[in-house]
Amino acid sequence: MPAKSKSSHLFYDNTWTELLDAGKDFGDLELTVRFIERVGFPEKDERILDIGCGIGNLCQVLYEWGLRKITGIDISEVAIAEARRRVPGVDLRCMSAMDLDFPDDSFDECFAFDVLEHLPDVRRHLEEVRRILVPGGRYLIQTPNILTNVPFETVRRKIVGPGTNWKTFHPSLQSCWGLKRILPLAGFSHVKFVRIPPLSSYKISQMSFPFNFLFANGPWERLPIFLTTNFYVVAMS
Repeated sequence: MPAKSKSSHLFYDNTWTELLDAGKDFGDLELTVRFIERVGFPEKDERILDIGCGIGNLCQVLYEWGLRKITGIDISEVAIAEARRRVPGVDLRCMSAMDLDFPDDSFDECFAFDVLEHLPDVRRHLEEVRRILVPGGRYLIQTPNILTNVPFETVRRKIVGPGTNWKTFHPSLQSCWGLKRILPLAGFSHVKFVRIPPLSSYKISQMSFPFNFLFANGPWERLPIFLTTNFYVVAMS
């Protein structure tokens, strides 16, 4: 395994170990489910790949919806071990999102929620996803907006302390214009941005007053897409 890949595995193994030891989780499942509901549930016989599945929260939801052809991958062995314990009926594997070890045309849908921003080579990942999707397959993405995430992380580090440098944790933050450019270059078509307001119990619970009040009453429905906190995107192969 290349040295950079080893360091990535170790970084995310340590991150997940700390989260699980503290009884915490990662990601906003509520908004993820809302996005999938908005764009349409997968058919029950479709083959689904959840990229960056973490401890299997979305895989569990998909399984409860009646889907059985589900595969989940994550770079962290710690996360995959916990996911296997929680969702024993799902095929779960430790794998990099940039080297998808599957044959061409293996999946009908691929999901990548809170994934792109963590990858050092987004173009490589997108081309891999395009390769393993069937023609006409669907790729659902959620990723933070570079225009809003960078100021937020800068302020957060000044308030709560240094922690992990956002450039280390999020080396590939995107703008809407960047996504509109790179997805077609990787072979995707019909790129559509879906407006999902960032209001969830998970996000609001992480804030103290008055920030939680201001956030809950923000003008999210009126913001142009390029200023939304996160991008929710559907791309077709």
